[in-house]
Amino acid sequence: MLSLCEQIKTEYEQLQILEEQLILEYEKVKDSDDMKDWSVVKKLQAEWEAAYANLEAKLYISVERARELLGRENVLGPEEVEKTWGVRLEKVPEIPFSVTELARARELGQMLVLRVDRTADGKPLSIEAMNYILVGTEENPGKWKREEKGDLLNTPNGCRRGMFEEAYTKDAPRPGWALVSKDLLPKSWPGLVHEQQIELIVEYLKDKVFKDMEMPEEYVHAITEWNAKKKILSMDLMESVKQLSELKISQLTMQTIQETIYDLAMYYNVTGIHLLSNEPIWSSNDGGFMDLGRFSFRGINSIRWTRDYRYGDAGVCFSRRL
Repeated sequence: MLSLCEQIKTEYEQLQILEEQLILEYEKVKDSDDMKDWSVVKKLQAEWEAAYANLEAKLYISVERARELLGRENVLGPEEVEKTWGVRLEKVPEIPFSVTELARARELGQMLVLRVDRTADGKPLSIEAMNYILVGTEENPGKWKREEKGDLLNTPNGCRRGMFEEAYTKDAPRPGWALVSKDLLPKSWPGLVHEQQIELIVEYLKDKVFKDMEMPEEYVHAITEWNAKKKILSMDLMESVKQLSELKISQLTMQTIQETIYDLAMYYNVTGIHLLSNEPIWSSNDGGFMDLGRFSFRGINSIRWTRDYRYGDAGVCFSRRL
């Protein structure tokens, strides 16, 4: 089975051959007034246009095309960004995934999320800013309070105390499109420690996400790094957790704290469904992990941010931007 890159290369070469044939036939009949002489040209032109459209579909995916492939409720794009955060994008970034990848994402129960990192007035879309937009204050109720949709965070002050100040007030989601699992990875909870969860992610990449497809180089390198570093993890608990959170494979496949909250909030705002309503997940940030989840009308629970704890109290969701 050809990889997507090989398919594109083959189709591009076929398109060039068709173009050359079309030019040659055109040169033969360009001075003729007999429509019969033009029949071959018209046939080749129709074939070229069809081949071009097919190749373009592989190279560029519109938001509407993504909705057709994944289902409308599973694409949180520019409309949903504006509806949730009040941010109107002047330019929507291109979706970096192919038709094949989006079809696979649908099989795996993933959603496509457009993340932004700035509020409507240009400030970082931090956890503090998200909570203010959706919940607000007693004097200035936010969107969800006005619509009686509940809370974003179960205990905002507890969430804030549980991490570094900048992680709450300044750090924002990484902007761009991401494919995100709507549930925990199977077997990732309960009981698996961080190292075992990373092994599970690697297995998921190989056996599910990129099965019968060419794996991007970034993931190949990240897996190579993990295979080398897992043998030499620090014996110091705090240092080993820091090492795990900073691995390329963790950065490529796990949500940050800010992204987990962003994704859960967007999906709930659009569909009215609380994802991860009964499950906790680990999200990475600042060289550690935070236990988030159990999202309900009362908000997202944030148990702790930690650099010195790596036991199987939470699972992992899959998230990729490349």
